Amino acid sequence: MDDAAQLTVNDLAAGFLGSLSNPSSRKVRKAKLHQFDIEKYLVKGENNTRIRQANGPAVFGGCMVPDNFVCNPSGVVYGGYATYVPLPEPPQTEKAIS
Repeated sequence: MDDAAQLTVNDLAAGFLGSLSNPSSRKVRKAKLHQFDIEKYLVKGENNTRIRQANGPAVFGGCMVPDNFVCNPSGVVYGGYATYVPLPEPPQTEKAIS
């Protein structure tokens, strides 16, 4: 991720990484993939996820020319998986026969 990214699930902010003002954290962000637990944002049925990515200022890449993507490229890697585990059925109660 370069330089900042926000994850939303069903239009709720679920995670944020990076900075548009602190270039020293750039190497740390790019060194590994990050995970977010989004379970609390999921709803029954269809869910929507969105990644919004922003590139930092040109100086993050050592550029002297603003918006020079040759010197200061931008990108984000997104992947995911989902596991569905159904909730157990409530126990059946027997009705008394009268």
